[in-house]
Amino acid sequence: MNEAIEISSDDEPSVANPAHGIIDFVDAIVLGSPKSKPRPKFMSWMRGGRMFCRVVNPGAQEEATFRNAFVQSLQVSHGSAPSLPTWHAHEAVELEITFCRKLPLTFFVGDNRLSGLRNPSLLGTRPMDTKAPDIDNLAKFVFDSLNGVLYADDGQLVKVVMLKTCHMDPPFTGKALIKFKMSTNTLVL
Repeated sequence: MNEAIEISSDDEPSVANPAHGIIDFVDAIVLGSPKSKPRPKFMSWMRGGRMFCRVVNPGAQEEATFRNAFVQSLQVSHGSAPSLPTWHAHEAVELEITFCRKLPLTFFVGDNRLSGLRNPSLLGTRPMDTKAPDIDNLAKFVFDSLNGVLYADDGQLVKVVMLKTCHMDPPFTGKALIKFKMSTNTLVL
């Protein structure tokens, strides 16, 4: 999931429309198969007659890699280092995430990705993906990776729309499309 990140905006630059309070979404395309949030691991040991316990996040390295690539792409698109997080603790954030998982080999002639699709009419379609991992685990990885980058904490997310499908365009390796914007019509509690 950390192969490349491309930042682009919708048709127009991201601007607020004062009449409607609308800010356009900004897109981030992350190439590579989407990762899911792994379950935490627990370590416990005895020392000097006392029991110690620690929770370990096995996905911390992948999250850090995703976060660093995302920050670097923001620096490139803005021409300088942006202030992080993009939105502070009192601002609400909306996300739209489309997870396009890597297409299984059984969709290809001779189970070889280079030989083409068995059914070429599937090219460019969006078949829904009901296979593991669950969509909430895929989303949790993105939420935790973007902590401190797009928002101070993922508790600022007020609207999240998600879709899990298969990547039906060459190179069929998977991608995640993340659209984000500040929510303008919210009451901060």
